[in-house]
Amino acid sequence: PHWATRELLMNAICHRTYESNGPIQFYQYNDRIELMNPGGLYGKVNAQNFPFVNDYRNPVIAEAMKVLGFVNRFSRGIIRVKEELKENGNGEPEFSLDLGTAFLVVEPISAEALKYYPSEEKSEEKSEEKSEEKKELSEMEKRVLEVIAGKPSATYAFISDNLGISETSVYNAVRHLKTGEWIKRKEGKKYGSWVVLKKNI
Repeated sequence: PHWATRELLMNAICHRTYESNGPIQFYQYNDRIELMNPGGLYGKVNAQNFPFVNDYRNPVIAEAMKVLGFVNRFSRGIIRVKEELKENGNGEPEFSLDLGTAFLVVEPISAEALKYYPSEEKSEEKSEEKSEEKKELSEMEKRVLEVIAGKPSATYAFISDNLGISETSVYNAVRHLKTGEWIKRKEGKKYGSWVVLKKNI
């Protein structure tokens, strides 16, 4: 839905950290939209009370956006986004709240829109995905895999500190490792751990 996507973009502008030069990232794929902004959850907001509790990293920007009509009501946006996506048949948005230095949200494509994809396009996408999975790992992905193999309970923050790279880079590396079936997650994001399915020899 247009409104839901717009609201998530407004949130990214309002709640990102401006101490970082990193851009807000907006990626549109055939099956989802991904939005990531620098700066994780802030203040009194945590993974347990999100999205029912709000706090403002940039109160002046938040107030200006409200006065200018970019947002209508504080503390209501994410709840309405979820309602809009559910009503449109997209299902639940996916929020990655454990990145620490970034905030990621994924909007899945609606089941209705999925019906209109030509079968040959689907086949082409699948073959591209498979060929991508077969590619060799980058040096950074190898290093991330080594850390995970040595410490299955490693968090994004731990890997970031250990390797001296951003948590966004860690997230992208882990996503590729999971897609290529190098690793998998068991028992959830908060209390789970990584399982190495194959090692880079």
